[in-house]
Amino acid sequence: MIKFFIMNNSVDILGVAVDRVTQKEVLSIIDKLTSTQTFSYVTTPNPEMVMRAQKDHEFMTALNGADLLIPDGVGLQMAAELLTTNVSRNAVVRFFQIVWHGMSIGFAHRYHVLPQRVSGVDVVFDLIKRYSHGEKSFFLLGGSQETVVKAKDMLQQKYPLVSIVGAESGGIISSDGVGEYDEQTLQKISNASPDIIIVAFGAPKQEKWLYRNKGRISKGVALGVGATIDFIAGEQKRAPNFFRKYHLEWLWRLVSEPKRAKRIATAFPVFPLYVAVRKFFMLQ
Repeated sequence: MIKFFIMNNSVDILGVAVDRVTQKEVLSIIDKLTSTQTFSYVTTPNPEMVMRAQKDHEFMTALNGADLLIPDGVGLQMAAELLTTNVSRNAVVRFFQIVWHGMSIGFAHRYHVLPQRVSGVDVVFDLIKRYSHGEKSFFLLGGSQETVVKAKDMLQQKYPLVSIVGAESGGIISSDGVGEYDEQTLQKISNASPDIIIVAFGAPKQEKWLYRNKGRISKGVALGVGATIDFIAGEQKRAPNFFRKYHLEWLWRLVSEPKRAKRIATAFPVFPLYVAVRKFFMLQ
């Protein structure tokens, strides 16, 4: 059985060591990482990704191989609270404790273990604003070639001084994280020597790609951030602030993209039920 524990400054959620950081801390950490002459990468686990990693060992390894794992989902905050709660050794009492704690956590909206949900999309937008005068350089990787170039153009229109030193689709990425143009892509990244690489192949491809190629990129910080390039280019719309504020992005996605229903169901209710069952069979 996978052990759940807090070690150093992370909490183990179903085998994924999610870091206990706020958005402000994430930005500060990335700033420091870009000052080193080494390569590092950041993953943004959410409940759906954690569930997928239960059956995909390579994905689990790639997630945990990151230098920073940020909690991109309120479901992870709730899971961290429940998994670190002490429960009775009596099975009947333990069952009702888990039900009660789960309901209390859901209604309280106050989290101590993972104090803040840190959205990968928000981190990218904040980084671009922070370095909008060319203090750090960016490389956009992912999406179609048309979309990634559009994203670059839109950013440069909004922030004329922002330094974007590359915009590549990367071509088709296989399920195990191998891209059809990897040699060319990696050479372009090496030539451009960016400080920050925005990788948007979608999970688990982007995490596996980063883990597979971490020894082939000499410097910079890469962030695996899903559909972020589509958001920048305006190809996809983010949930309105109201939905984000009240943790209802899943509802927005369900209404706007009904085909995502199965994926949304994985995050809720499958993920919390899975966490509750695993908690029942551990004592902490």
